[in-house]
Amino acid sequence: AWDRVLRNLSLVLPGDVWLSTLSASSPASPASAAVPVLAAGATPTGLLLNGYTYSQQGVARLLSRLEVLPDLTNVQLQNSSQSLIATQNIVQFVITASVRGATS
Repeated sequence: AWDRVLRNLSLVLPGDVWLSTLSASSPASPASAAVPVLAAGATPTGLLLNGYTYSQQGVARLLSRLEVLPDLTNVQLQNSSQSLIATQNIVQFVITASVRGATS
């Protein structure tokens, strides 16, 4: 249920983190409750978060909070980079995760 996934995501999003884009797709088979098994090094599918924060610690905090959400598995940082905007250091990040199938 996407409303639950998005509500839980909003509850764990740290105050110093903001998302620029969020892409989501349903698991391959909505009737399947099985968690997809990914090959070593494979990129998770289902949720893609692009966002910003003020430090790498903010990225780490978001990752640790996403990992405890029961609807997400295989949470991975794809990349992060620091840049200077005006006089403020900003860290841009991309995080992916797999979404568990619906359980009946």
